[in-house]
This record gives sequence, structure tokens and C-alpha cells, in this order.
Amino acid sequence: MLATDRTSEWLPRRTALVPVLLAAGFLIASFLKSDLTNNDFERFDDLRITFLYFGLFAAACFAYVALFLERRALTPRDLLLGAVGAGVLLLASFPVGSKDPIGYAFFGKVWGTYHANPYLVAPASFPDDPWQPYFQVVWAKSPPPYGPLFLWQALAVDWLARGSLLVALGLYKLIAAGMLAVTVLLTARLLNVSAPAERWRALALLAWNPLLLFESIGTPHNDAVVIMLIVLSAIWMLCAEGGARARLAPAPLMLGIWYKWYALLFVPVFLVAAYREGGLRAAGRWLAAALFIGALCGAVLMAPLAEAVPAVWRGLVGQPNVWTIYPMWLSPVLAPLLWGLDALGLVGGRWGMAWFDGIRLTLFAIAALAVVASQWRGGLDLVGALCLLAVALTMLLAAALQPWHVQLPVVFALAAGGRPWQTLAVVLTLVAILSYFFTWVWAAALLAVLASAVWVLRRVQPVPA
Repeated sequence: MLATDRTSEWLPRRTALVPVLLAAGFLIASFLKSDLTNNDFERFDDLRITFLYFGLFAAACFAYVALFLERRALTPRDLLLGAVGAGVLLLASFPVGSKDPIGYAFFGKVWGTYHANPYLVAPASFPDDPWQPYFQVVWAKSPPPYGPLFLWQALAVDWLARGSLLVALGLYKLIAAGMLAVTVLLTARLLNVSAPAERWRALALLAWNPLLLFESIGTPHNDAVVIMLIVLSAIWMLCAEGGARARLAPAPLMLGIWYKWYALLFVPVFLVAAYREGGLRAAGRWLAAALFIGALCGAVLMAPLAEAVPAVWRGLVGQPNVWTIYPMWLSPVLAPLLWGLDALGLVGGRWGMAWFDGIRLTLFAIAALAVVASQWRGGLDLVGALCLLAVALTMLLAAALQPWHVQLPVVFALAAGGRPWQTLAVVLTLVAILSYFFTWVWAAALLAVLASAVWVLRRVQPVPA
């Protein structure tokens, strides 16, 4: 009996060790390439390391599906063991998912060290800077596509780093890790799950999510994590019954807009939520507070960068991630659309990509209106509406979809709770991870084939002897 009890205690502990062991593998792999200036997925020239990463990501996918399917109970100690252990190891790794974090640091250096306006002066304007070999990507010649709050963060990191790229990257990793930890805590407050075992399992799906761990701590795309935290904070504050917290609910969302512009797309669902909570007057108060706080934040944050306002506006209107088409980075929805239009001869020529852009923008508008309408009628709560709107944003609007862009719908789906939402989060996670090595379409197709094979095998009855 004692041996059985010890075994039942060890099994959850073993489950919690899986993300730790995988993080250790990522840590080792991140330093196997001696030339760190080319040590990223965009410029790998060593197939052995590429295959090693593919093996690690495949193992992470299997482990995450196993966590989703298993029914074994987890405890708070198990959750902390897996999340903290994996997080600490990934903090020590070199970012290999992309060079974006180095770009964050360089934008801060342009403002803090070179005393230039990052919206007007690109990093490529400083060719003799020792960080240049690490940052020879498209953003080197472009202004940051982010809001001024992001630049204030970059300025603070530059001041603390004192010219050290490794210190700057470490600070971005710490920021991202902290934001992800608070995201888990906020999700714990928002989850509508009563059974303790299911509650800790739902939180483990968030805290041990391989995409979130890799992209928020391993390669600190902390802009997405900040948006997760900011939007979840706005939800938590809006759900308060009266008091100062509820009245200040627009503040986090307005800060999010000045950090990453696309947070503006989430305003309608918050407005509908305010209306459903307190009627037309409450919605009016929420909108008035949002406009006031948003204008005040913008005036303060943009004051030192005011000369760049026209350039910022032009950058928003002509944002490359929205208007430049990258066929290899199109979502599983947009890629077949482009192929179909090309087969019909509607791509290129006099109209260029006008048909493609018109259809995808129309599809996104229809999807967004459907989400808001369903929320208005009570079919969706606020978190569910945010999740589906984020899915529409990534699958229908983004013309250059990257794995880290899917963090938003994954977090919102896991915060929504319930098995269907968790299933959506798992599917998005797996497709995003596979897209590191395949296109999004082929990643989705491979996942569909594997899922179909498992479904068939589980339903094949053994032939009697």
C-alpha cells in the first residue's frame, strides 16, 4: 500500500519534470552554434542543430498533448516545479527564435545611447555599432512598428544595460518571465473552474505551454506577453463589481494600444462587455474614460517623440505586416485563398493583390462583427470574444504570420476555461510550433493527418481470435 501511495505521488512530479527537461534541452541547443551572430532560426546553416530543435519541439508537442489528455491530478507544487524550473533554464538560454529581441534592444539604444528619435532614425544608421552583426534583418532599416510605451521600456532597458547586449537580452527575458507569471496569476483569478484538480490542470496548460515558454522567455517576444497581461488586467478590473478598480478598467487597455497598436481592435468587445454589465450609461462612462485616459497617455508618452507623429501615422497606414504579402508565412486560411485567386488569374497584372486584400479584409470584418454580435446576444463572454477576435486577427488579417503572434489567442482560450477552449489552445500551439519547420498550411495539414490517424486507430476494434 505504501509503495502504491509513493507511486501515485511520484507520477505528477514526473509530469512536472517534462517541461524542465525540455527547457534544459533548449538551453544546451541555444549555445551549440559558436557564431552567435547567426544563431537564430532565420539564419541557421547547420542542419544538425535544426534537426535537434525539431526533435525538441516534437517532444514538446507530444508532452503538451499528453498533459491535455491525461486525467492525473496536479497540485500547486507540481505547477510551480514545472513552470519555475523551465523558466529559469530558458532565462539562461540564447534567443534563437528570431532577432526581434535584439531589435528591441537596438531601438532603445538609438534613443538612449545615440539620442536619436527611433521613429525617424533606423538602426542601420549606425553601421559601426558592435551590435550590428546580430541585427541584420528587415527591422534594421525600418522604424519600430510599436507604440511609444514600448520605446520607453526599450529606453529603460538601454539605461540599465549600459551598452551590454547580453544584459539587455537578459532584462527583456526577465520582463517577459515576470509578465508571463502575472498572466498565470490573473488567469487563476478569471478561470471559472470549481474543481481543484481541473483548475490546476488548466493553469498547467498555460504555465507549461511550450509556445509561451519558448517565445516569452526563450526568445523574449515580450510585446505579446505585455499585451496578454494588459488585456487580462483590463478584464479583471472590468469584472469587479463597482469601486475604483472597475472605473479604471479602460486604463490597461489604453496603455496596451500605446504599446502595440493592434490592441485598438479589442475596444469594441470591452465596450459591449461594459454595456452588458451596466447598460448604456455604463458603456458611455467606459468609453469616456477610455478616450480621456488614452489621450492623456498618448500626450505624455509621445511628448519627447512628437516630431515623429507624421512618420508614425505613415508607418501605421503602410504597416508591412499588414500589406506586404509573404506567401510562406500566410495562415492556413489565407494561403489557400491566395492559391485560388492565383489559379483564377486574379493575382498580379493591373490589379495586383487588390482581390486578395479586399477579400481578407472583408472576411476579417465579417468575423469581427460576428464575434461582437454573439457577445451582444450573450453567446460569448468577454474572454471568449477576445479569443475569437484574436484568432480572426491572426488567421485573416496578418499577412506575415509568425509563431509568436498566436500567443494571444492561446492565452485567451486557456483563460476562457472549458474543454473546447482548451482544445483550441492546444491546436493553435501545435500548429504554431510546427510552423517553425513547415509553412502554416503544411503544419496544419500534418497535424490534421496525425489527428485523423489517431482517431481511426482508437476506433479500430481488434479482430476476435
